[in-house]
Amino acid sequence: MNEWLVLARLILISVFITAGIAKLKKPQSFREGLIDFGVPYELRKPVGVALPWFELSLAMLLIPSTTVWWTSVAALLLLVAFTLAITFNLARGRHPACNCFGANAKPISAVTLLRNVGLIACSLFLVLYGPQFEHLSIAAWFGGVYASLGVTAMLVGLLVALIGIGGWIILTLTHQQGRMMLRIDNLELRLEAAGIGSVPKPISIVQGLDIGTLAPNFTLSRLRGGTVSLDDLLAMRKPVLLVFSDPGCGPCTAMLPRLALWEQEPGIEITLILVSRGTVQENLTKLGDISLDKVLLQTDREVANQYMAVATPSAVRISVDGLIDSHLAFGELDIASLVHEPTPHHPRGTSSGLFTHLLPESQSIE
Repeated sequence: MNEWLVLARLILISVFITAGIAKLKKPQSFREGLIDFGVPYELRKPVGVALPWFELSLAMLLIPSTTVWWTSVAALLLLVAFTLAITFNLARGRHPACNCFGANAKPISAVTLLRNVGLIACSLFLVLYGPQFEHLSIAAWFGGVYASLGVTAMLVGLLVALIGIGGWIILTLTHQQGRMMLRIDNLELRLEAAGIGSVPKPISIVQGLDIGTLAPNFTLSRLRGGTVSLDDLLAMRKPVLLVFSDPGCGPCTAMLPRLALWEQEPGIEITLILVSRGTVQENLTKLGDISLDKVLLQTDREVANQYMAVATPSAVRISVDGLIDSHLAFGELDIASLVHEPTPHHPRGTSSGLFTHLLPESQSIE
């Protein structure tokens, strides 16, 4: 029985360490998650500061045998609170993104609920033995495993664990370096275009379609029904900025309020189009109270692939003639530059009226 109790403790320790570090590593995603889960405004700051350290403390207090029971009670209460929050959101048809374990944020689902139920079972298993039960020290348990398996088996297990950890670190660093290289390369292209300096164009990183080429046409579903094509958008006689997003992308979510401000900013001579993917519900959940006028949905990444948009958030500008007017911009700062760059003068007086004529009032783009 002691072996099973130690296994339950090890599971909880690994989960709380991973969750705590993930929240400290990605505070922005964690804060967005609190908002999406409906945490009251006055509780967001204290919860955002305390929860990661509380989870790490639980992990540490599950190691000594003398603090196992009380820590298991606290872990049980915390996991029940998490599970109730997940159940409440699922019952209301909401699927906020969960970023608890360091991976890319993914909308909650029945799988998330089942995972939490399993963790509750682990903590309940420890609680049921009560404070009077003398839990086995984890150090003593490892000593017993070492004695029974021998040095060779322990070294093999340690090697496998190190390989797994090293592989995870390499994948994480590769992913982050790829995004950084895309941003650096985009900056170099902008410096060259501004005449500040001449830099060789790297051939290994795709920056989208060539400027001056014909923009691929598409027809996409609107967020609240109906379809719109690129030709419909160009009929407004304004440049079109396609902003590629994803409901599971933290930086995309952080940029949404800024997109709404740009859309309403006086003097902006451009049509902002948010091209997202995923389900209608996922995107409505991400938008929340943010008012964006034009949101289109891909089935997966079919339009992004046409425009070679390899990351999110990214954007490309299309001229009134339907030609690619910019390199791909990656991240909020570069996208802001595309929004505010001067564009060639275009005829006025037919933009909104023509677009309303093309789309009946009941089907205005949303």
